[in-house]
Amino acid sequence: MIEESKIKEFLEDLSSTKPTPGGGAASAIVGSIAAALVCKVSALTIGKKKYQDVQEKASEILSEAKTLREDLLENAEKDSQAFNMIIEAYRSSKNMGDEEKLRVIENASKQACAVPLETASLSYRVLELSETIIKIGNRNATSDAISAAYFSFSAINGALENVYVNLKNIKFDREFAESTLKKANELKDSSKELYDRIRKRVDGGKNRAKTDL
Repeated sequence: MIEESKIKEFLEDLSSTKPTPGGGAASAIVGSIAAALVCKVSALTIGKKKYQDVQEKASEILSEAKTLREDLLENAEKDSQAFNMIIEAYRSSKNMGDEEKLRVIENASKQACAVPLETASLSYRVLELSETIIKIGNRNATSDAISAAYFSFSAINGALENVYVNLKNIKFDREFAESTLKKANELKDSSKELYDRIRKRVDGGKNRAKTDL
């Protein structure tokens, strides 16, 4: 399982010709790393006298980021499982009629859309938390908070690409296709707006000093 593998082993599998893990799982891992960085900055803020006014908020962020980290790590495994379902659908439907084959593939593809869509949604929440911790967190860990924003934005877009490609297999359930596409596009637009806002803040503070530790 991905959760139990070492980073080197995961990267070796990712770079191999194996069908899984792929971009969806990698996006979930990147989102989990972003959440872990939010955890780090929050932890470095808690207990510091200079940040007394934000102790409660930092603790809340730490708790939520820990949950997001685990959920995204779990999604990496779910994504690989979903893609394996598609592979199995193609194999099992070889001798079926055209419509039956398409329906079998569509059923598998729905899960392959749902998992990365959830990954994008979870990563969007990480992006929101990164914006907050950039504002209130320990200034010595600002680069970690900014990195969390970069990683989470990448995770969102990587996951959404997997949604879009699997939507191509949805031929019959138009309601599902349209609803999923709408959610994906909304996440893409919202994340871009939020990311641009974070970048504007970051680019405006490049000369900040680091003297808190």
